[in-house]
Amino acid sequence: MRFDRKWPVAIALLAAIILLASCSKKKKPFLFLPLAEGGSGTSLPIGDGSTPASEDQSANAEIADQTGETDFNFQTTQEITVDVTITDPNGPVDGAIVNITDPDQGGISVFQGVTDENGNVSGQLTIPTTSDELELVVQVGETVATQPISTDNLIGIDRDIEFTQPTDATQIADADADGVPDGLDYYPQDATRSSRLIYPAGGVSVVAFEDLYPTAGDADFNDFVVQVKNEEDRDAKGQVVRLRGEYRVLARGAGYKHNLFLNLPGHGVAHIVVRDGAGQVVADLTRSLSSFEALPVFPKSIDYFANPAMGSAALFDSSVLCPGMCNVSEGSQYVKGYTAEVEVIFEEPAPTLSAAPYDLFIYVLNTQKQIHFPGMVAGATDPYIDANGFPWALKMPAEWNWPLEKKHIESGYPQFKSWYESRGATNRDWYLQTTPESSDNLYRYFSRSPIAAYVLQYGLSHQSLLWAFVSVMLTGLIVLLFLKGRSEFEA
Repeated sequence: MRFDRKWPVAIALLAAIILLASCSKKKKPFLFLPLAEGGSGTSLPIGDGSTPASEDQSANAEIADQTGETDFNFQTTQEITVDVTITDPNGPVDGAIVNITDPDQGGISVFQGVTDENGNVSGQLTIPTTSDELELVVQVGETVATQPISTDNLIGIDRDIEFTQPTDATQIADADADGVPDGLDYYPQDATRSSRLIYPAGGVSVVAFEDLYPTAGDADFNDFVVQVKNEEDRDAKGQVVRLRGEYRVLARGAGYKHNLFLNLPGHGVAHIVVRDGAGQVVADLTRSLSSFEALPVFPKSIDYFANPAMGSAALFDSSVLCPGMCNVSEGSQYVKGYTAEVEVIFEEPAPTLSAAPYDLFIYVLNTQKQIHFPGMVAGATDPYIDANGFPWALKMPAEWNWPLEKKHIESGYPQFKSWYESRGATNRDWYLQTTPESSDNLYRYFSRSPIAAYVLQYGLSHQSLLWAFVSVMLTGLIVLLFLKGRSEFEA
């Protein structure tokens, strides 16, 4: 039998092209601002990492980051304030791009803003508590400076960066004239927004509630379970101007009924689309609101806003969103719950927001009680921590399989106990850690291959690694085809 050698050669060429394409990206020169004792950085010349550039440009960084212990409130994400000032010998640098990325989330941007006439940009960012280090990237014209930021007990980023030579922040291509070059502007034709931030970077969060407040529950955290995706649009100053959320009801292991609400500051326009389990639109409404407090996530109609009230018949409750004891029993067929898409357009850039998914809470119709995440109410004692030291609500910044009915969360996630007993100091990724035995106590909704897990966690931010993996797989296929073809040829 004749062996056609064209196919292995073609596949080999394809693998080589992919690998070369992933490794041939041009890298811009950068300036590394190293951390130094006493908070001042040491100057280094611009270079490509090994060879100094011809321009004698350097910079110093004065670091006054705020660190300290924060109250443990069962949160799996942390909020960090940002205050960065850029100067050169001529004074404050207006129009410098300040970007902060998270290498532990595949290098995704967690903050971006443009300095004002005082050379300053400020705001806040949210990252998982599992992130160990961030990277500060400052771009002024063609000059790019980077510096690592340790997240150990980090509360606020406070840095003054001084370039020793005059800089030129002139941008060549900026179609909407917002100060952000088109190459870094997610909305290059819209001057009101320039960046889009996704929470979490991996794609989805899962929020789980116990509903017996103020009585302690059974800690299976499946009374009401919702998958959440959040996006923020920010302007050139790093302020939130739009917010989007997608909410998918995953489970309901309770006899009580619930409404889902979202507390946000400010006012403006809300657009909400609700779909049933089959994907059919059952509500589509837009409303200008004087307040975003207690914004319903699953309204039935615009009539709700004429007489807003928790428990209103104009809202979908959880008995409709996921009927019966929904997706909490082992071996039960999965029931698709309702989904809602919510977009909020702020009339004015939003003041400080809490960490995504923000103040998302349920109202229990049977008890007429609200249930919030811990830490949402200021005071000497947190009303949303029960007598056993447990919360009634948890959020996980990742795909998370919830416990089966009457299965304590510790039976499904063995590291949960050590995490909360250490007050978050150890086992910060407890929600990702299971064993074959503990997994038997979970409703296995999320399951994925290693490749899918990589893409969901990092997207395409690590393209060279992804393409290298694909190339290796193609090479393996070449070898298999070659051996198979040779054996057929010899036969």
